[in-house]
Amino acid sequence: DTNMEKIIHQTWKNSELKEVEKIWVESVKEKFIGYEYKFWTDENNDWLIRTKYPEFQDFYKELTPVEKSDFCRYLYIHQYGGVYLDIDVKMNRFLEFGEADVVLCDQTEEANTEKLEIVVDPFFLAGKKGCPFFYQLCQNIFRGTIYRHLSISIDKLYSLKTLYKTGPIMLTKFYLLNRHKYNIKVLKGVFTTNRHQTKIPKHLFHGIHMQYNSWLKEEDRRF
Repeated sequence: DTNMEKIIHQTWKNSELKEVEKIWVESVKEKFIGYEYKFWTDENNDWLIRTKYPEFQDFYKELTPVEKSDFCRYLYIHQYGGVYLDIDVKMNRFLEFGEADVVLCDQTEEANTEKLEIVVDPFFLAGKKGCPFFYQLCQNIFRGTIYRHLSISIDKLYSLKTLYKTGPIMLTKFYLLNRHKYNIKVLKGVFTTNRHQTKIPKHLFHGIHMQYNSWLKEEDRRF
């Protein structure tokens, strides 16, 4: 029922996970039965850029650790295809993707500080191997075209700049500018976040994004 590769990608700085993170990872493996599982560490990510995308290597070295993580997850999908999920996602049931070349997740009701018409968050991504959407997104991040425009509205919280440089605001803007060029499916009402107040019981969603926000500095945390 899908033309995407059956691969799950997840990443963390190293292979040492806390017990609760291991439980979340197992929930992903259990729901995506028959999928190959790829776990990426920072070291693996460095290898990916060095061997598969050397054109980005100098730029990549200048990124913060979380920006590197964002950047690489787009390239997982371009290089191998399949599904990317953050480590702090608990899956309740399997997802159907249909025949789309790119699948993104609508999180507008969960977090929309910029009052955009839609927000797509890269905690979840899916796509066909070789689909140019994700490579062209990385080219745009590399060139900084959208970021220079967005940076006018960035507040003084330094670590939040990642949202605009490589994270959800960047992905959203790129999607809005290019949505008619690709066969893109946007999932709505499929994932919720641990903090989102909804009348729908959390277990009825396909998955829950726990929103660890481990990348934020303590002084920048809003929760």
